[in-house]
Amino acid sequence: MRLPLVVVAAVLGAALIVAAPAPSAAQQAAPSFAGHWSGSIQLPTGELAFDVDLAQAGDGWTGDISIPAQNARDLPLQRIVVRGDSLAFVIQGIPGDPSFQGVRATDGASVSGAFTQGGQTFPFAMRRGERPAATARQALAGFDAWVDSALAAWHVVGAGVGIIIDGEIVYARGHGLRDRSARQAATTQTLFAIGSSSKAFTVFALGTLVDQGRLAWDAPVVNYLPWFRMHDPDVTRRLSVRDLVTHRSGLPRHDLTWYNNATATREDLVRRLRYLAPNKDLRETFQYNNLMFVTAGYLVGTVMNTPWEDAIRSLVFQPLGMMGSDFSVAEMQRAPDFSLPYELRHDTIRQLPFRDIALVGPAGSINSNVDDMLKWVRMQLSDGTVDGRRVIQAATLQDMHAPHMPIGFPTQPEFGAQDYGMGWFLTSYRGHYRASHGGNIDGFSALVTLYPRDRLGIVVLTNQDGSALPEMVARHAADRVFGPPLRDWNGEALRRRAAGEAEQRQAEQRKQSVRVANTRPSRPLADYVGDYADSGYGTLRVALDSGRLVATYNGIRTPL
Repeated sequence: MRLPLVVVAAVLGAALIVAAPAPSAAQQAAPSFAGHWSGSIQLPTGELAFDVDLAQAGDGWTGDISIPAQNARDLPLQRIVVRGDSLAFVIQGIPGDPSFQGVRATDGASVSGAFTQGGQTFPFAMRRGERPAATARQALAGFDAWVDSALAAWHVVGAGVGIIIDGEIVYARGHGLRDRSARQAATTQTLFAIGSSSKAFTVFALGTLVDQGRLAWDAPVVNYLPWFRMHDPDVTRRLSVRDLVTHRSGLPRHDLTWYNNATATREDLVRRLRYLAPNKDLRETFQYNNLMFVTAGYLVGTVMNTPWEDAIRSLVFQPLGMMGSDFSVAEMQRAPDFSLPYELRHDTIRQLPFRDIALVGPAGSINSNVDDMLKWVRMQLSDGTVDGRRVIQAATLQDMHAPHMPIGFPTQPEFGAQDYGMGWFLTSYRGHYRASHGGNIDGFSALVTLYPRDRLGIVVLTNQDGSALPEMVARHAADRVFGPPLRDWNGEALRRRAAGEAEQRQAEQRKQSVRVANTRPSRPLADYVGDYADSGYGTLRVALDSGRLVATYNGIRTPL
């Protein structure tokens, strides 16, 4: 059977074209066609879903069409013809001659007719409905009270939550407090550290350089940094730009090389990679690695001859209008509206000192707020455009949302297998394709979640260390938007937390019971005093203080 061109277009990612005769002034009537319509074409291979928005503008009509399977979003319509109960239209600026011609039913709520293309005709039908944003707002009725109750249950001091669908913000609010002692409320302008959610920004910067022809995803890093070396010379030759941002370098985390390190530079960290032995082969296994993202950010700066921070400002923040966001906790504290960091320990809330991780900024140092992050999410869900202006090629953005490294199988039936794209964790939730990335640094937890085919985005920013709340809020919000059944993810997580805390208390008691009393080292403590150096990790200093050994590494002092 010869397939219609629309099926071929779907495979190629091209847009569906519809055609109709040119309208006359007398044909421009019937405002009852105005509104949002959802429907599908009955093809031999199955249904091809689409949605259409129509509006009357003076004596004429305007509209757009979206075809999710073709990744076509809000394509403008032209030659819209309304004559009595008949409707026809064409998508602007795309060659071909497929056409929709339909007739409205007597109830005014549905249109059916024939879709013709390439000499073949297939039936289509569509029904009037509310815009996705309007439906989502209804589904989110009472959501603010639910979030407040979840904050209380998890003992989270404050949060910012934002939800966007089909390009419209349907929820944006601060919850709780940004400063507990001063009783200052969190707002949509409150800055929170977003931690590793920063990684997608570094990937985006790389992607724009790929679009400009200044980088290639699959070219070896050593092509751009001639001095770059990994522990294995073969890996040095083969490690690509894409490998840097997909957690498949073969290198384990080695996070102690940078955590609280106040003396090294980013170039120092990249140069030390040659001394860090891998535990897996290149592209063999998913292993989360911040140092590879530091290298990616350093590469961005090298190609642009500017610091990574300036690159992100010019390539992301300025085009998107994210003017409240910044790159370090020092800069964050100069803003008029920022959150303090907190932790929960044994049901006690304690304020933490700010942790400066600017050294590994490309992996996780961005601070942002709900208003700015919704601009970031809107662009991600609009195929790389901002107010109709393209800031990155759609194919490049889709490559970031595509799987590049398998991670594993899900433990809950609602989720699909998990992969890593470029700067995004990928899975499906209740059959909806999902890209997300969390972020955790001292005193802050964040989560950015995208449902690209549904054009749904959720941002959750909190001021609690290692909090489970962002994921619980994101799942609950998605459940409301997608509709029943609703699962009590939050209640289940709270019960697991209670069980885990009880088990931890028992483990601490068991640890004390097996301690052997009245033992001593086999050598005098003074024999252990000295500097212990490693080419990759630097120096750890062991000293004797009031009869006890104390170790100091990267400014962190701890008894031995």
